Amino acid sequence: MRPQAALRLLKPGNETYAITEAVQKVAESFKCKPVEGMLSHQLKQFKIDGEKTIIQNPNDAQRKEHEKFELDKHEVYAMDVLIGTGKASVKKQTQECRSIRRQMKFTS
Repeated sequence: MRPQAALRLLKPGNETYAITEAVQKVAESFKCKPVEGMLSHQLKQFKIDGEKTIIQNPNDAQRKEHEKFELDKHEVYAMDVLIGTGKASVKKQTQECRSIRRQMKFTS
């Protein structure tokens, strides 16, 4: 898939669902689907999962709870574009995740 479609729309003034729809259209042109509910997060200093998110392939419940907003100047996002040829949904596994994310605390 061409991530340039999402990156071209990732600029001030555009709405998040415009990016969501572009990713879906490009994936469909390759007979694929974006992974359901995948989030791309706003990045802030010392924080990799900011408040604002861009959702890919939301189901009806996710579409209702996920806020639509306009991108602002000087915001940074980590665009994660994941697609699949099957159902493109995430399954719960019984195995434990071995990745560790450290919470940073700074004092003045």
